[in-house]
Formats: sequence, structure tokens, C-alpha cells
Amino acid sequence: MTQQLVTKATATDVDPSLEARAESWLAAFEAVAAQGSSEGFDELFLEESYWRDMAALTWDTCQFWGRQDVRGHLLPAAAAAGFSELRLDPERSAPRSAEFLGAPVIELFFTFRTEVGTGKGFVRLSPQDGATAAMRAQLVATALVALDCAPEPVGRHARLGFDPAYPGQTWGEWSAAKASFRPMRTAA
Repeated sequence: MTQQLVTKATATDVDPSLEARAESWLAAFEAVAAQGSSEGFDELFLEESYWRDMAALTWDTCQFWGRQDVRGHLLPAAAAAGFSELRLDPERSAPRSAEFLGAPVIELFFTFRTEVGTGKGFVRLSPQDGATAAMRAQLVATALVALDCAPEPVGRHARLGFDPAYPGQTWGEWSAAKASFRPMRTAA
């Protein structure tokens, strides 16, 4: 069995037309989510499509199967959460052509905002003639990654508990070493 590593795309690996199509699909998805348009939604998703949300839009871990089920849950959740500012994720690889179950697909990572924080997502698109950006979503995954009300601390965190003397030191080892410590006396 061979294992292939996926590496981050460099500027020379990026296909500008693929990136433009991905951005076009994201813009259309954002517009449909903002408008709550069922017709527009059907243009962007395959009949057999899936959505997995990790607390980004539903405040729960949910999975939905089939375009009708995805539409029925994603559009109201997106409206309630303030789903907006969908952009290609600059911290992840550029959109790429791939193969999934023997069929050609386009995979992309994106970022977004909600009323309470920021999220990241993944989309697997299937090329479809006549569809928006000539692609329809097979899979969309969304996850909340940061809350605006609880920003990440800058700088070093104050440690809770003990401060190990070396990586992997257990509390028991640390406690025994501390208990057996005898300060050196200096001659006066």
C-alpha cells in the first residue's frame, strides 16, 4: 500500500482558473445563504449532498444527508448565525483537483464569520455543466474555531497546577522531587 502526502500548494502550484471558480462558488453560496433562496441553493448542491456542522451554525455537532435535508437545516441555521464573509482559507492549501470514489472533484478550504466568532470549512465540489461556477457541492463541513467574546490570550499563559522540570514529568515525580529538595547551605 502506498501512501501519498498532500503538501501545501505553493504560488506556482495554484491554478488561477480553479481558484476563480472556487471563489465564485463561495460568493454564490454566501448570497444564497443570506437570501435563504431554495432555488439558488439547488443550483449549488447535488441531490446527494452532505453537510456536517461542528457547532458553527447549529451550536451542535450535526450531520445532514440529501439536498432537501441539507437545505432545510442549513439555510435557517445560516440566517440565525449570521453566516457571512466566506473566503478561501489563506492558511490552507489552494483549491485543488482531486479524485473521490473514482470521480473528479474540486476540494477547497474556506473561512467565514458568524455573529459570535469565526469558522473554517471544507467543500468538495463536483464539476457540473450548467451549474453555478460549473460546480455543485457534494460535501460541506463547517466548524466554529474562535469566539469573539473569548479571544486567545497573547503571550504566555499562567500555568495551572504544577510546572514540570522537563517534558513528560508527572505530577507525582514533580511532587517527590520538591519534597526531597534540600537547599544548599553557604558558609558564612
